[in-house]
Amino acid sequence: IGGRPEFPQWLGNNSKRNKFDRLLQELQQHTRLVCSCNKTEFGLDYIPILHSRLTRPLIDQEAEGVSQVVQLLEEYDLTREDWDNILELSHYTGRADVMSLITTKVKSAFTRTYNK
Repeated sequence: IGGRPEFPQWLGNNSKRNKFDRLLQELQQHTRLVCSCNKTEFGLDYIPILHSRLTRPLIDQEAEGVSQVVQLLEEYDLTREDWDNILELSHYTGRADVMSLITTKVKSAFTRTYNK
């Protein structure tokens, strides 16, 4: 039966879409005091920039970039879980996983600094 989506595949895609929609809503609510936009605008305008600004310092500057990332999270009222959600929302099929570019030492330093 060509042309029709298979139900299990549709169910999985719908579940993923609903999860991403919920994550975007949470992120938009957390940043409401800093960003005046709806969740669609947040996803299109803020997620790509936040993704870059929350990962580039950890990749390029390693441990020296940790304080910069934590400060940005505080400025936007984001949590550590929000950081993970931004990375998940901005990961696309066929695109390299950014977490593989961040060393374990830097990830540990980031977690320790954030938890202080």
